[in-house]
Amino acid sequence: MEPVQGFDVQRMPLGLTARELAQDEMILRAAIEQDPTNVQNHLTLGKTYYWHGQIDEAIDSFQRALQIDDRDPAAFYHLGICHFRAARFTQAEKALAKAIALHPRFVMAHYWLGITAYHQGKYEEALGCFETICRESPESMIAHYHAALACMSMGNWALVRQHLEILRENGNTSTRVFLYLGRAYRRMNRPTEAIQVLRKGLSLYPRDELLKEALAELTDVQDP
Repeated sequence: MEPVQGFDVQRMPLGLTARELAQDEMILRAAIEQDPTNVQNHLTLGKTYYWHGQIDEAIDSFQRALQIDDRDPAAFYHLGICHFRAARFTQAEKALAKAIALHPRFVMAHYWLGITAYHQGKYEEALGCFETICRESPESMIAHYHAALACMSMGNWALVRQHLEILRENGNTSTRVFLYLGRAYRRMNRPTEAIQVLRKGLSLYPRDELLKEALAELTDVQDP
């Protein structure tokens, strides 16, 4: 299974030190003591714990937020990501699916549900999530990339080509786009296009060994 490339939507804010995070935690705890029913404070505290790597504490904060408002899609979303980080994929799926049920156009919830499904080998489910994003936010290139990965895992090379060509048309010139696109054309029995794509990739990344190997497999003359 190809490792998923992605980004962490809850990454630590730039420039924020551990000491500053600890101070924020203290402030938020004090605010919660004054008003235990403020959902936003529980959510912010949960994200603060997440940035510290304290996943169980983050989960507890998001669950407390849901005890106050069990129809808050953001709380389910953050809870789902925490379960994913803890490799509790079933719980992650349930939380993210709930976020989507409450907010059907919650693009990032679809994204993480797709990532969760992909990591469990549920490629058709993952593809469904990523294609939903492609329809709702066609400018989301990362959704097209992950859709291509899911299609590769299923051997649907025509769809791999379709999603990767969209990336290329929109200026994505990463080595993996060229490598996987070349592989797709080869599996579709279109060697000429495969060679063209791989040569284009090598013109941009002349030292990339994987691109060299893929091209050599198509162009080297072997002894009988």
